Amino acid sequence: MQKWKVSSNVINGKKYFRPYRLIDENAVDHSGNREYAGRYMERKEDAQLLADCLNKEDEPLCCFIKDLFCVKCGDDYKYIAADYSETALYAAIKGKDNIDVESIQRVGQVEIYFDECDLKNAEEI
Repeated sequence: MQKWKVSSNVINGKKYFRPYRLIDENAVDHSGNREYAGRYMERKEDAQLLADCLNKEDEPLCCFIKDLFCVKCGDDYKYIAADYSETALYAAIKGKDNIDVESIQRVGQVEIYFDECDLKNAEEI
C-alpha cells in the first residue's frame, strides 16, 4: 500500500484536512479509490501528524490504537495519545503551566508500537 498523505476538502466554505492513501496504486486517484484515516481536522499540521504516525515502517510485535488529542500550552500545541480526553488533559497539565483546558480536542487515532524490549519492561511494572 502507498504512504498516507494529507488531502483537503472545503466544507461550508471552510477548509478541512484528513489523511488518506490509495486503495489501488495503479488506478486513478479519486474519492472511490481512497482509504481515509481519522476524521476531518481543522489544522493541516494535525492531519500530517496522524499521517506520519500511520506511515511508521517498522513491524511491531504489539500495537495499540489510541486517540490522539491536542492541548494548547501557551502558544504551542502538545499532542498526547490517551484512552480518553480526561487522561490526555491530566498528562498535559502534569508539570505544565499555561494549559488552555478549553482547547483540548481529539485529532484522530494513532497506532502505538511496542517492541519486545518495551513489552518486557511493561510487564515488569
